Amino acid sequence: MPYYIFKVFPFQKVELVTEFGAFPAASDHAKTLRRDPAIASQCSIKVMFAETAEQAEALLTAPPKETQKYIDDD
Repeated sequence: MPYYIFKVFPFQKVELVTEFGAFPAASDHAKTLRRDPAIASQCSIKVMFAETAEQAEALLTAPPKETQKYIDDD
């Protein structure tokens, strides 16, 4: 499965930048993009591992899962 690099903007807007076949190359490219001051001020850079770009985008835009709170029985 490939690694996808996305620009993530406010309000769950995402833009696919590129894809890589191996994590080290994807990670290096993402770090380079994060150091670019023009990009860093506008959005965040995320690396996603998924079967397709659509699946990776869905994972990025999915609402956070709620954590369950457990009450101890006394």
